[in-house]
Amino acid sequence: MAGPAAQLDEAKRFAEIVAILQKHHLVQGLTPEKVRDIFVDLGPTFVKFGQILSMRSDILPKEYCLALETLRTDVTPMPLAEVERILTQAYARPWQEVFSDIGIRPLGSASIAQVHAATLTDGQRVVVKVQRPDLYEIMSRDVRLLKRAAVLLKYTPLASALDFHAVLDEIWRTVQEELDFTIEADNIAEFKRLNDGVAYADCPATYPKWCTKNVLVMEYIGGHQIDDAAGLRADGYDLNEIAVKLVHNYIRQITVYRFFHADPHPGNIRVQDGKIVWLDLGMMGRISPREAELYMGIIRTIYEQDVPALTDSPSASASSCTSTKPCRWPTWTWACWWTSSCRSSTNTACPCPAR
Repeated sequence: MAGPAAQLDEAKRFAEIVAILQKHHLVQGLTPEKVRDIFVDLGPTFVKFGQILSMRSDILPKEYCLALETLRTDVTPMPLAEVERILTQAYARPWQEVFSDIGIRPLGSASIAQVHAATLTDGQRVVVKVQRPDLYEIMSRDVRLLKRAAVLLKYTPLASALDFHAVLDEIWRTVQEELDFTIEADNIAEFKRLNDGVAYADCPATYPKWCTKNVLVMEYIGGHQIDDAAGLRADGYDLNEIAVKLVHNYIRQITVYRFFHADPHPGNIRVQDGKIVWLDLGMMGRISPREAELYMGIIRTIYEQDVPALTDSPSASASSCTSTKPCRWPTWTWACWWTSSCRSSTNTACPCPAR
């Protein structure tokens, strides 16, 4: 049970949330833009939830998903002075002893961290990912408040369709892993090892000496974002080849490695020097061999357009899995988008195992 100080803090935060909702005239209705602005004003916990909801077109109308998509990269950045303060604190030395310079403008700013181009004192060009301050305390408090609010949902139609407590627990577990950058560094090392023999897929290398729980230093990745069709074409890339290889690698992550990127939106995938480069490996999924086999069956039935077999697959997954370990595929992450891309490909040499 929270102590008096924590209870007072939660009461202040609750009053702050109510004030923000009143500021946006919640009682006058919601628009996609208003929902996005409310999440931004409510802070990192709600921005993270908004990012997740942006991928759930099965829950929200398309226009709301599109508005919330901007939360993935369009978050107000920390001032550079704050970034420098965090780096100095993390290294227990002036940041200038590690970096000769840090880019003034962030390359990206999200709910948990922001990324800057930088140069190490030995001249190597890198990116540095810096976590926003006091996130654990802020987000854990918000989750406690949301769990209390979730009690009210049992009186709404939403209760029959969504176990809000379970969703909160799952999101919070995943976010706690994202908040420890040493876990992301380990994920990167494992992902690199698994893809070592793949000529067209990679992820940035890390600089372990300068990685801490709230700072991650990685090699600089340029190139093009995966959805920059015009830029990719201008540099001579074959978009169909990229699509086929992307599909092949992602299905392989799931069905062969059983360790896969769990947040594969376009901002986390780039193409550089002929390689598909996966970024932001803080959120990864793991499944058992049996679960991988079941997902492969689902993929195959989608490709073969075997509707009866596909409708049987979820019940088979529920009744046949013998794994004693929980599936580490977040239930709210989207999973099967790649199959339609592969199925519609005109490249008969597609290496995707669903063919």
